[in-house]
Amino acid sequence: MKSEVNIVQKDTVTDYISFLRKDTTKIPMDSIFSTRVGNGQQQEAIASLCGCGKNTKDNSVVIQIISTIPTQGELNDGVKDRSRILMDLGNPGSFKGQKKYLRLSLKDSTVESIQMLSKSTDLDYNNTDFDFMESDRYKIKISTFDYSVVSNISGHYEIILPREYGFIKNDTVVKGFFQCTNTGVIDFETIKNMDLNERNRRVRENWGIRVKN
Repeated sequence: MKSEVNIVQKDTVTDYISFLRKDTTKIPMDSIFSTRVGNGQQQEAIASLCGCGKNTKDNSVVIQIISTIPTQGELNDGVKDRSRILMDLGNPGSFKGQKKYLRLSLKDSTVESIQMLSKSTDLDYNNTDFDFMESDRYKIKISTFDYSVVSNISGHYEIILPREYGFIKNDTVVKGFFQCTNTGVIDFETIKNMDLNERNRRVRENWGIRVKN
């Protein structure tokens, strides 16, 4: 897959050796559970959540890391709220932004796919609210290749995306720490077809919140 965005540090992509490696040492958790996006010269941290879905029969797991950033219009206006993963709690039905779903699909000691799905309350992606890309450039250190107990799965990842993540200019490098929980994952079609603005409307309705037009 050809990169559509030039990454500043050439050594990030030149001779980049992808691997999924078992790390038998204790994998330390980052002091802040976050996704870090960068371009080789600049890096920003964004709050994240992690959920995992396993299939014990074929020893596979999907690790899903969710982050939320402002809409493209807000970013153009200089809004850089890194805590949007929690922004809807105090004012139900008020969510506005782009949800990012990084999905690492693993089976035994192989990577089956790495997907980045983006969904927005605005038409941020060529006049749609959904975007999708895959990556074949990755470095993943994982605690175990036995996916039967989700809470035992943790590790570090670094992914090179073929296009920008979308928070800062040329941010094609995405990395961080994951710790699996039993919260499960959202499948591709559900993410693609979700309507975040309709969700806002239903939440406001359930809470009895009236919104002036």
